Amino acid sequence: MNKIIFQIGLLLFFVSIVLFSMSGGEILDVVMRAFIVFIGATGVMGLVGFLSIIFSTQARNHRDHTGPHISETKAS
Repeated sequence: MNKIIFQIGLLLFFVSIVLFSMSGGEILDVVMRAFIVFIGATGVMGLVGFLSIIFSTQARNHRDHTGPHISETKAS
């Protein structure tokens, strides 16, 4: 999942370079803004991925513990 998040972040970096350069600014300003977009997008996607893993693990554990319990009894 980390590779996918990083690749989407890079895609957003290059798309934002194109979009910011069309507005007509200095190259350093364009790259700096695109890098901020990359860091922000990668951080948000990483946080969402981490939280989804945590919540799915908790839901799985909760489901396993609240299922029907069959008590073992000896038939005499």
